[in-house]
Amino acid sequence: IKSEAPHSSSDRGAAGGSGYALSQQAERVPNVTKAELGVVAIVVLVGAMLRFWGPASFGIDHYDEGVYVLSAMGVGDPSLPQRMFPDQIFFAPPLYFSVVALAHAVTGLALDMVAVLVSAFYGTLTIALVWWVGRSWFGAGAGVCAATMLALSDFHIPLSRSALTDATFIFFFLLAAAPVVRALESG
Repeated sequence: IKSEAPHSSSDRGAAGGSGYALSQQAERVPNVTKAELGVVAIVVLVGAMLRFWGPASFGIDHYDEGVYVLSAMGVGDPSLPQRMFPDQIFFAPPLYFSVVALAHAVTGLALDMVAVLVSAFYGTLTIALVWWVGRSWFGAGAGVCAATMLALSDFHIPLSRSALTDATFIFFFLLAAAPVVRALESG
């Protein structure tokens, strides 16, 4: 019979909390198998195809998309008299359109295309992140199921194919939330 609490201070985690929650979690989630990794790779590939398909059809058709592209243009070209869209602060923080400006400088593609590609890129990365977080929290099957649902989501796909901040925000939000949950669990 295993004890539910550590017996000595050497059993405690690096943060000084109980190491039991993490060790129990490690026992609950088995190592990643080649089969699981293969399924996840296929799911991410399908999700990427749905997000990157038909780049010629990418375009700006929402007011906010234009705001972000204009702000990215201002960040990327300091010679412009108006560096960012007026009242940009009311639309979004600078991370998204700064990444768009950087991607535009690196690729040289049209700015409106780059803005959509950035969203598609982070939307695709979110599929893999959802698998990893779902797997860590609820097990391998839940991780694969969650990644598959996101890859095929008729809500997430259009957001990933637009120059809006939503897909990028979801990625960074989950990336930040996962270690917070892990820290809270570990004490």
